[in-house]
Amino acid sequence: MKEIRAPGRDVVKVGCHNPGTASKEEPVEFSYRKSFKAGPIRVTASKSGISYSAGVKGARVTKRADGRVQTTLSAPGTGMRYITTAGLPPPDRRPVTAARTR
Repeated sequence: MKEIRAPGRDVVKVGCHNPGTASKEEPVEFSYRKSFKAGPIRVTASKSGISYSAGVKGARVTKRADGRVQTTLSAPGTGMRYITTAGLPPPDRRPVTAARTR
């Protein structure tokens, strides 16, 4: 998958089929993301919904489009970061539990 960046933080991801698998083609995938800052808050609109993020360099709290809350702590300039995510995954991604039998 190739990620193309345009001015204004627009991101377009373009995928293509694998030329090595002539019998099976994967669908082409397109996604779009646009974000802007309103003071200390960043608002991002994407295919999956709208997310909000606030923080300072090195610490950020994000309310993701899927309803989960993500906290990120990082050491700027090192590439090191610690991320925690709270909340339930969306219903279509929850693990299926077997029904109890007696």
